[in-house]
Amino acid sequence: MGKIKIPEKFEKGIVTVIIPTYHAEMNIEKCLKSIRNQTYRRIEIIVVDQTSPDATVKIARKYSDKIIIIEKPKFYSPPSHSRNIGAAASRGEFIVNIDADMELEKTLIENCVKIARKKECAGVIIHEKDVPLNFWAKCRALEKECMINDRFFEGVRFISREAFRKIKGYDSSLGSGEDWDLHARIKETGKIFYADYFIFHHTGKKHLIKNFRKMVDYGRTFDRYIKKHPELAKKQLTIFRGMYLRNWKTLVKKPILTLGLVILKLSEFAGAFIGKIIAGN
Repeated sequence: MGKIKIPEKFEKGIVTVIIPTYHAEMNIEKCLKSIRNQTYRRIEIIVVDQTSPDATVKIARKYSDKIIIIEKPKFYSPPSHSRNIGAAASRGEFIVNIDADMELEKTLIENCVKIARKKECAGVIIHEKDVPLNFWAKCRALEKECMINDRFFEGVRFISREAFRKIKGYDSSLGSGEDWDLHARIKETGKIFYADYFIFHHTGKKHLIKNFRKMVDYGRTFDRYIKKHPELAKKQLTIFRGMYLRNWKTLVKKPILTLGLVILKLSEFAGAFIGKIIAGN
């Protein structure tokens, strides 16, 4: 496991938001503004950038408390590595992990802090709504809609520092499934609740071939997650997911997008299978 030492000391009431970035100039300002405009004011922003060649860091400097620049590896590096680095440099009582293309509702952090205080929980799940810009991205957005309140697919993003420290952060040896893995381990440390507000995920455009290639990369390392969480993987890594059945009315109302989603999922599973074969698993 990719271990990380999280300092025990923290400043009570501080929420640290950690954002891994690479080539994120198109979305990072919108993301950072949504954090600075939160009704909850005691927020620390840490950006961990993989040596972006664009204006990502320049934009981030206007809003962030800390910017940590790390070398981008030759091959794919999961954001979990950057998140661990950010957590090690944080001073917050709570840690929030988001992506550079996400935008927070104005009262989200305040809501999460209130829930964490009242429920004395280890973490809070924040629902996501995709903001798509083309057909395939709309198909993915439809799937995200079906994921809301699904216990196998939504993961914790707002985490108590103590819980994050107990599990020693993300397992950065996982190239895929690292968010599910974190959620499963955080759940072992305490209770998890849902936030009342959303994260808007500006996914932009999605392309079938590009998405297929990404799933080939994921397929190369999924076996590590499967070995670590065999029972969970059976429910998560299947095309026959219960969330589709539970949301059949939503899917029926959007037949064209539903058909596109079927094609998208078939291509993803094919890509993951090919990646698994290439890796020799």
